Amino acid sequence: MRVERITALLALVLLAVVSLSACSVHVYGVPKDQWERMDHSQQQRIIVAYREEQRVREERRMYEEKRRAHEAELEAKRTREQSAQGETRTSTFIITQRVIDTAADSAQAADDADNGQQAMDKERQATREQRIRQARAQLEQRRRIKEEQARERQGQHADAGAGQGQVGNEQDAQAEATLPNSNQQNISTRQQRVTQMRVARERAQRAERQQQQEKDKNKQAPISKRRDNHSLPSRVRVSLQGGTAKIAGKTVEYQPLAVTLREGEKRKFTIQGAKGKKAKLWMAYQHGVLIIGNNKKQGATFAYSQAWQEGREFDAVSYKGMTPMNDVQVKITALN
Repeated sequence: MRVERITALLALVLLAVVSLSACSVHVYGVPKDQWERMDHSQQQRIIVAYREEQRVREERRMYEEKRRAHEAELEAKRTREQSAQGETRTSTFIITQRVIDTAADSAQAADDADNGQQAMDKERQATREQRIRQARAQLEQRRRIKEEQARERQGQHADAGAGQGQVGNEQDAQAEATLPNSNQQNISTRQQRVTQMRVARERAQRAERQQQQEKDKNKQAPISKRRDNHSLPSRVRVSLQGGTAKIAGKTVEYQPLAVTLREGEKRKFTIQGAKGKKAKLWMAYQHGVLIIGNNKKQGATFAYSQAWQEGREFDAVSYKGMTPMNDVQVKITALN
């Protein structure tokens, strides 16, 4: 109802303004002579309507500004997405080119497998190149090897007797001499294909072993070296509650404690027990490892995990050392 009354009053004001537009002086949108003829109550209504009109205009102006700002933000977002799509297409092209290069290198290495020292040199070079291949190139190589193995099994199944007689068996070699020339040529072709596939399979296995060794080395690297990726939090929030603490030689309950530690910080905190008795509690946070107590041997040690980002709780934590504690609930929260 209030909005309808305001709208009707605004319409009357606008009608009055239009009808008396010839007047040069206006008071709150009403000609001055007409304003002077109005009583106080009418003037107050005109003032309220005029101010309400100004407020509505201001709200419309602010709404338009916000709408234009929102449209500009959407346009910028679309521009960024288009740019990201362009980068993705470029990355896909590069990966595809590398896959093609990998396939060509593998085929060349298989063709030169029986050419003595030259084949060995090419195999070493292929091994070095495979160390820097991306995951998609390696998957493509494994797929090709599996297909070749499948074709090999099909060929062996089609001619199992002849295939078995050609691998390191002198009696079958003598029998081969009695076969027709066409059969000997087929067997020789199969042997070459088997040899090529065996060389390719061994090369892939060596590359996989080398890749696994590199992964194992990365896993065994110390935490201080892995900190370069900025994955460890720079600050942690530690909360202790529940359980008991040994204060002044007695095992008593203590007041909950919550502290914040920075990377590389070692501090002593005061915990308060019953009857106002206090004790010192030592904590340290270094290279993603939180220690509560004297040191790693006597205290409680917690290594960083992704669960710290949401706040991880440890129940029934106990340790010996300075100010021993038993059955304490520890909560660690990362503050990046």
